[in-house]
Amino acid sequence: MPSPRATAPLTRATIRPPALQPLRLKRETTWLNNMAYMNTTGSGYWDSIHPIDVQRFRNVQLYPSINQPDFNQQGGAVPAGFQLYITHSEPAIYYTLDGNEPNQQSILYSSPISIDKTTTVKAIAVSPKGKNSQVTDATYRLIPNNWTVKIASKYSNQYTGGGDEGLIDGIRGTTTFASGEWQGYQGQDFIATVDLQKEIDLHSLGAGFLQVAGSWIWMPTFVQFEVSDDGVNFRRVVDIKTDVPVTDMDPVKRDYARDIPPTHARYIRVHAYNLGKIPSWHPGAGGDAWIFVDEILIN
Repeated sequence: MPSPRATAPLTRATIRPPALQPLRLKRETTWLNNMAYMNTTGSGYWDSIHPIDVQRFRNVQLYPSINQPDFNQQGGAVPAGFQLYITHSEPAIYYTLDGNEPNQQSILYSSPISIDKTTTVKAIAVSPKGKNSQVTDATYRLIPNNWTVKIASKYSNQYTGGGDEGLIDGIRGTTTFASGEWQGYQGQDFIATVDLQKEIDLHSLGAGFLQVAGSWIWMPTFVQFEVSDDGVNFRRVVDIKTDVPVTDMDPVKRDYARDIPPTHARYIRVHAYNLGKIPSWHPGAGGDAWIFVDEILIN
């Protein structure tokens, strides 16, 4: 373990930028913008700083001394009318719904916030002495239907894709595997069943997958779709063989979907088969391959 760093006492003078060249900083355009970034939950700024350094900032009143507010759900897919509760030990919480940074002139929180459209909520707590906390922020997206999904596999805690319902929320991933929309499954197949809540006519089925072979993520070898009227007895309707070469090291995202003969069903089961062990030519040879999926596509 590295030895602790020897640090000099921190004062406002010691944190000034070196006078190597003139700095033309303005409070409105530079300082406030930088502070807003530092205090935003999603930036991770304060979390990345060593605790000793955090305490040194706190000692000269440059670190928020008040914890940020808590949301009962930290963003993601929600049904229409979802009630967002914001809690904090301080008596005053202010929030915005338009993407702007909250301040003491923003909306005063007094009751749960009803989410009826895609909304970004940002909130601060304010102490009786008028000190602001860090900002808590989260974006809520409405689930476009009342479907539910049951996943037989177990996704990684690091790559949840917004949880189980993230597979049917209409939010698509990018070729960046850590962008937050992807669910990751290592060393196992991906198996999930969607309950449409009632029997409907189905015309096509599919799912979206990602390959980033350098990070051990490959397309499934093939994807199987089954349907059922009762959730117990399933019948196969289509198999799709994937076509991205295992040796392709470029990031690729692809939807594998096919039209099917008109079918009436309530349940849809997806089974994507994992590549298995990583091939011998790859630096991760012998390791367990990942499957990354972002959406089950139902029409």
